[in-house]
Amino acid sequence: MSEASYRQRVMGKTGTIANVSCLSGYIIDKNNQTLVFSFLTNNFTCSSSSIRETQDALCKWLIDLPGRQTASSADSDAMGG
Repeated sequence: MSEASYRQRVMGKTGTIANVSCLSGYIIDKNNQTLVFSFLTNNFTCSSSSIRETQDALCKWLIDLPGRQTASSADSDAMGG
């Protein structure tokens, strides 16, 4: 991930072996909410750099995702509150 504004919001660990690429960790989104993520990709036929680009794009998407409902507010809505 090349843009510093995104890179500073992702704390993750990669793992790779033949035809397997994983990235797991934490993201601080634009609303300063902490998200936990894990991308596990295996048996892919494209290049590993394409997989890393996709993982980066998914991280950026999570960072930029508009406001979400928190678990507690979703529970309250489900209970009619």
